[in-house]
Amino acid sequence: MKLFESLAAYPVSPFRKFDGAGKECATGADYAGGVRVIFDENTGLYWEVKSPNESDVNFGGKTFTFSEAADVHASELNTAKFGGYDDWRVPNKDELRSIMDYSRTDGVIPLIFGNCPVGDYWTKNVYRLQDYFSWVLYSGFGSGIAKRQDAKNFVLAVRSGNDRRFGESDASRFTDNGDGTVTDAATGLMWQKDTNPRMGPKQAEKFCANLSLAGYSDWRLPNIKELNTILNLDVNAQSWLFSAFPMPQNEAMLHYAANGVFENHFAWVTNFTMGYDGYYGGRDAPLLSRAVRYADGAKPAPASQTEKKPFVITHTGQTKAFDLKGREVAADRIWGLDAERVWTAQKYTAEEDGKAVRDEQTGLLWDNAHEDVLLTWNEAHEYVRALNDMHYLGKTDWRLPGREELRSIAVYDDGYPAIDRALFPNAKGDCYWTGVSGKTDSDLAWGIYFGYGCSVPYPKTRRANVRAVSGGDDPFRIPSKERFIVNADKTVTDTATGLMWMQEETPLLKQKDALVFCKELRLGGYDDWVMPSLKELATLINLYEGSEWFFPELFPDTNTKPQGFYQSSTVFGGTFGWGCNFQFGFDGYYADRMNGAYPFRPMRRITKEN
Repeated sequence: MKLFESLAAYPVSPFRKFDGAGKECATGADYAGGVRVIFDENTGLYWEVKSPNESDVNFGGKTFTFSEAADVHASELNTAKFGGYDDWRVPNKDELRSIMDYSRTDGVIPLIFGNCPVGDYWTKNVYRLQDYFSWVLYSGFGSGIAKRQDAKNFVLAVRSGNDRRFGESDASRFTDNGDGTVTDAATGLMWQKDTNPRMGPKQAEKFCANLSLAGYSDWRLPNIKELNTILNLDVNAQSWLFSAFPMPQNEAMLHYAANGVFENHFAWVTNFTMGYDGYYGGRDAPLLSRAVRYADGAKPAPASQTEKKPFVITHTGQTKAFDLKGREVAADRIWGLDAERVWTAQKYTAEEDGKAVRDEQTGLLWDNAHEDVLLTWNEAHEYVRALNDMHYLGKTDWRLPGREELRSIAVYDDGYPAIDRALFPNAKGDCYWTGVSGKTDSDLAWGIYFGYGCSVPYPKTRRANVRAVSGGDDPFRIPSKERFIVNADKTVTDTATGLMWMQEETPLLKQKDALVFCKELRLGGYDDWVMPSLKELATLINLYEGSEWFFPELFPDTNTKPQGFYQSSTVFGGTFGWGCNFQFGFDGYYADRMNGAYPFRPMRRITKEN
């Protein structure tokens, strides 16, 4: 089944025309030429064609109450064996919408259905929140609304259908595939199980198009017809979502975006809290979304062509909290400090008799057998090529890690070296190369200094340690235009990390006041804002594009003068605060926690790993 918004989207028209005796008519025939029934090959539904004559049983201008639509109109068609059939009925909401052509500006019911005046058309569905109301579709625009059952409205009768579950509140339609997707057998559509964060409709369209999920890369934002097929008209206790789809958290009104814009200004929206749909969202309104694809569409894309899941930013390993005087306190005493907020703990497994360590959170495999290797940056590249040539540990994808990939295994517990010392017992408290060259000085390349865990640009001719990595690619090399989404609510979503950031600048505050600012922040409908850790904040350093170390199109007012230093929630030595310098691209523990006032960038996590 293909539920295109416009009939022009069908390569071949799905509609076939039949006369009152069941004989197929010529393609160009109309009502005057004998057409009485339209058969839709796409859905298997047969539709009555409306007459312009008041005396006919199928007169298009006659209106009915909700009960009369079935008890009078459909009954009269069956008594007359209209078109040769006696099983005519009132369509359900999805069935009626399936024939609508949203490209039309003079009524969305196509002309081949005869004399169909613009107005409200009954469906068989009762509005469950007020059972004296029932659903109609307005044929002027194609939107759904509930009307009193004693109102007089038009009706377009239907019969048969390929799958009688289409448009019905039958949970057996849905199969949870166990990979973050749900398949609807009635429509042949595969759905993203979870809900995407709020963003403008155009951004949601881009987000869905760039999504790679369950090995598929042909995801898209659904059109209004498709989106409404997962609206459960027998509304449950929580929402109008079928049980196969989890309720999004911290959302009061479930407005979901559909593809397409009405009159170049309004977004098509389905409200899964109240059941309505229409064009009442601004084209930049922050809306929820859920991607869709055809279940019989493209086969899973090769791994090299699929997007990765967000890179998991693990906790820093900081377990001790300190007050402003450097005195150790209980970790939960100071809200928002790094030691108090542990979202995703570091988790490793030794492999190959300890020659490698698997990061269970990021999926990366780290070499753990060549701690004494000291090479220049160019030699380090030759070194990982040699590992691949020899199929070291059975792998051929060894590489130098990205800067933030390498930082991901750093531990900021003030121990030496700054790494899990049990799993990496021979690690050095010195510089380890990354594969990231200096963008403003090609003679430099970035390294992570594991004496403390800070990033430092080193001359490429210097000899440093090498820790090769296998698996994945540096997620921060994704072009910023593909990686980030600027939301209409003054937030920025980073698809590479699953983090959402406040776009505007904060005042310069001391750490204790900055933590309170984040705790009390209400932005974009969310109340779970925090001050980022060093690892989280460092993901916003612009390592690859332009000459700035921040992203000017995303955060145009970034404070780079006089220092460019943004504080984080991570503490060093009890009295100093870690942070990142967006003027020069590096990081360090330069913040005076007691007296210093610095900018910061509030953050929340969209994807929370266990």
